Amino acid sequence: MNVENLKKSYPDLLAYMKANGYSVNYVRHIKTSIMRVLAECAIPEINSYDDYFLVLQRKFSGNQLRGAINTLSVIRQFDLYGEYPDSSRHYGFLKRNNKYSKLCSEFKQVIDNYMHLNTYDERSANNIKLTTINFLYYLQEKGYSSMDNIEEKHVLSYFYDKGKVIRGVRLLQSIKTVLKMQPDDTSKKYEVFVSKLPKMVKHKRCYPALEQNEVTMIKTALDTYNPNISLREKAITTLALQTGIRACDISKLTFSNIDWNKDLLTFTQSKTGIEVTLPLLPDVGNAIFEYITTERPQSEQPFLFLTETGTPRQLRPAQISSIAAKFMVKAGVRVNGGKKGIHLYRHNLAISLLNNNHPTPVIMKVLGHTCAEAMEGYLETDYQRLKACALSIEPFSKYWKEVML
Repeated sequence: MNVENLKKSYPDLLAYMKANGYSVNYVRHIKTSIMRVLAECAIPEINSYDDYFLVLQRKFSGNQLRGAINTLSVIRQFDLYGEYPDSSRHYGFLKRNNKYSKLCSEFKQVIDNYMHLNTYDERSANNIKLTTINFLYYLQEKGYSSMDNIEEKHVLSYFYDKGKVIRGVRLLQSIKTVLKMQPDDTSKKYEVFVSKLPKMVKHKRCYPALEQNEVTMIKTALDTYNPNISLREKAITTLALQTGIRACDISKLTFSNIDWNKDLLTFTQSKTGIEVTLPLLPDVGNAIFEYITTERPQSEQPFLFLTETGTPRQLRPAQISSIAAKFMVKAGVRVNGGKKGIHLYRHNLAISLLNNNHPTPVIMKVLGHTCAEAMEGYLETDYQRLKACALSIEPFSKYWKEVML
């Protein structure tokens, strides 16, 4: 692959990123990745970025693979098309998504049936579709062109390598969703195939939660003047603490989302596509108003929260989360380590509503959840209610003493 253009022009990319408020660590990460591309793509075996993408697929998996691909996408767009990074656009690899066109007719029909019958929002539907396309393409590479007579060992080899799980339960659930969402006249055929899929158990994790004293410290920091804490930090933290909005949705908030006359905040959730309307509480409204009128850079950008260095632009979700984490440290919370970030505020709101006996449908509406099962993670960290379910071990104390002796 010819890397001469990238070798000459990459300083321009780094200069642009520095001037437009990208973090020092991210710019350094991009530079390191460029150096790796220059070294690894100069060999004859790699003729394009798509070839190098396949190399990454063999080297990484999971979050590491996604991160490597996202970084490579930024580099490729700049090298091939002269396009600088833009947080409002996402660049993917055509070869990654173009496997559908290479599927045999029956496998294509499976995907088409699902897309016709599915009831998910567009983002979720596409994620499920792409996951299943990769699975069917893998089977096709094994020599199959029909769902009939596929050997179980080849199905299982997609999920296990020498006994080690390489693809997990969430991916498995996506594939099952597609295979079960087929027309009635073919459903039995796919039920047989589903029975060959591995049996995996979803391990639920408890959501991390804020302690009450930590919430008090955060609120105290919001109410106290501190020259090291900006109005933007206070506005974002107040908004997240009082409303539980995700970082991706805070990033996309514009002036049009706020109705100052009716004291309402209305936005469409990025994750679910659901429109959520929340009361604009005085603390939230005042914090946002003070930031807008006092500290926000002068800009034609419609977004509420902008970068502070270089040309003002929309804050990315990762930057929103970073701001929330830094505020916690400035407030004296988890200074020596521990889970930090904006999602803790969402969990805290959910648990607070539960503790104040708000009905589940009300909490779901506030958080923008579409199903009651989504509340299970919050219930598992509602220690107040969990304590009420605890059983006394006093009747067994005498046996315990015998064991210990």
